[in-house]
Amino acid sequence: MITLKIDTKKLEKSMNEISKSLNDLPKKKNMANIARASSSIASKKFIKDVNIYSRANKKQMHHMYEWNSTGQDNSRLFKLHRNAYDGKTASIDIVFRKSTTRSPISKVLSKPGRTGKSVTRSGVFKEKASVMEMGGKASFIAKRTIAFSPDNRRIIFRPKGTLILIHSPGGKLVKGSMTRFSKRWQSSMLVPAVTSTGIFIEIEKNISRVMSKSSFTSSEVSSAINSVCNKYDSGVRDF
Repeated sequence: MITLKIDTKKLEKSMNEISKSLNDLPKKKNMANIARASSSIASKKFIKDVNIYSRANKKQMHHMYEWNSTGQDNSRLFKLHRNAYDGKTASIDIVFRKSTTRSPISKVLSKPGRTGKSVTRSGVFKEKASVMEMGGKASFIAKRTIAFSPDNRRIIFRPKGTLILIHSPGGKLVKGSMTRFSKRWQSSMLVPAVTSTGIFIEIEKNISRVMSKSSFTSSEVSSAINSVCNKYDSGVRDF
């Protein structure tokens, strides 16, 4: 989970000043809208950054994408789900998707053997992302005789009906790699990702513009805030 805490001291100060003359100003609702827009910015930036990181670190992050498509956005095996916005805090969950593509066949298995036969079909590891991220085991019952090449040299055959148990399907490097990346990203890149867009500066300017009038209403203040929030919010909860 990525937790976004909005530091809007300047905005709150301005809104408190307005509240002194406008008791009906829905401050909490406005802060929630700011959190909503900020989490939208953060979600899009996180996906962009994790895609870039994955392309540069395929051995660690390949499990987060369909086979042979590491770092490609349209092949992600994860999505971000934004939860409800509580005042100044918004949380974003990383949700794993099921894989739909067949596992790749090694060169050893795709090369015809002495009988002239080769492996031409593999299975779909639906829970690829979640199992590999957690470092779990994978097991299945062979529906037909299957072949393995654990070291890309030997070929091992297992008959139909055999229970196949793979202790580390993703390798040691992938376990927890998405979790570690998200923690690093939250601690060092989350705040800059949001503030660099200038969203808070725009909101402050809009509030100041309203306050410069001889008289104004709470709805005008809220509209000034929401006009900026709507500009940055994608209007969806899943990315």
